Amino acid sequence: MHATKSEGGLSGVPPERRDQPPAFIDIATFGKEADACAKHLAKGREIAVTGRLVYQQWETETGEKRSKHEAIGQVQFGSGGNHVPPGRTGADA
Repeated sequence: MHATKSEGGLSGVPPERRDQPPAFIDIATFGKEADACAKHLAKGREIAVTGRLVYQQWETETGEKRSKHEAIGQVQFGSGGNHVPPGRTGADA
């Protein structure tokens, strides 16, 4: 059993919404894809994520309310940045 987990994040703003702050979403993937993400992902790297979006809320020890979105699933590398051929997933890289 391959138990590696990779956590990273992505941010983005659609071109027509450049006046808005970016949305930050944590990404979690597992196994060989996690290994490929750890090796190949860098700031500005184009990816696509297929999976489920989870919204979490919690309160810190000091009483501050926090929340975040996390996408859990598979990562497919795009052609920008460090090149992995289109259509190849992290597990194929």
